[in-house]
Amino acid sequence: MIRRVLSILFFFIPILLLSETSAYAKSTVDKPWFHTYVADYENILSSDTSKKLESDLDKLKDNTNVAVYVITIDKLEDMSIDKYCKELISNWKIEGKYVILLTSTKEKQYILFSSKDLQPYISMSTIKDFPTYFNEKKYSEGVLYASNSITSTITSHSDKIHPSNNYKYIWLVVLATIIVYYVKKSRLKLKTSSQETL
Repeated sequence: MIRRVLSILFFFIPILLLSETSAYAKSTVDKPWFHTYVADYENILSSDTSKKLESDLDKLKDNTNVAVYVITIDKLEDMSIDKYCKELISNWKIEGKYVILLTSTKEKQYILFSSKDLQPYISMSTIKDFPTYFNEKKYSEGVLYASNSITSTITSHSDKIHPSNNYKYIWLVVLATIIVYYVKKSRLKLKTSSQETL
């Protein structure tokens, strides 16, 4: 009897664990299979807006090393928007310096979420006029406004967010110093040896 119960448990426990894992994995939208900064799952942005955003956010990443994602979804799967955003970051494996603008049209909620090192500069006040656009369902205009506000904030603080490395080219200075030293040393040897022959 005990053996039978144990064998049933050993059979069903892995199945339960796998189903729990798959439920967790599906709690947020899947990451797009192609690289993008704009994931408009709710299809609320115009094609022109999506293209402009993608281009602007790609340039921002190149210039500042900060990735900004715009993600639109239908519903939050019975989670708070904050929790949904955190799970999405975990499931998509978003790392480094990032900002996420996530909107849920069904729950009429949105969040601006950033990595810890950007939190002193990026907050909900960065997109203070976004609610007006969102409530009036002017999604394309609102997202463009938010993107511009985020971009200008990051750019204006770029020296703190992504400080320039003053020692980036120090190896060139060291190499040049070594070359000059050996050139001078070899000239001195030549001069000394020529004087000795005289």
